[in-house]
Amino acid sequence: MSSSKSVVKAARVGERARLQNRSIRSRMKTRVTRVEKLIGSGEEELQRATVLAVSSVDRAVKRGVIHKNKAARIKSRLTKKVNAGQTGK
Repeated sequence: MSSSKSVVKAARVGERARLQNRSIRSRMKTRVTRVEKLIGSGEEELQRATVLAVSSVDRAVKRGVIHKNKAARIKSRLTKKVNAGQTGK
């Protein structure tokens, strides 16, 4: 790898972005997983968790961590699971 100033700075910036993206992605996945675990339990708690999960997915799109079509797919699948779990009672 070259050792010019611009390359060194780009590597620093890229590393910072990678760590931020990882944090955002991790938070998103955690919230989606929490909703999946809550399916079949209290409806109010499930509703709150679903709103948080969808919000974190949208935030990841806004920050460029995931593609908008992937976000739509995640939200669609999550909503399907939640609705199936509520009717399955």
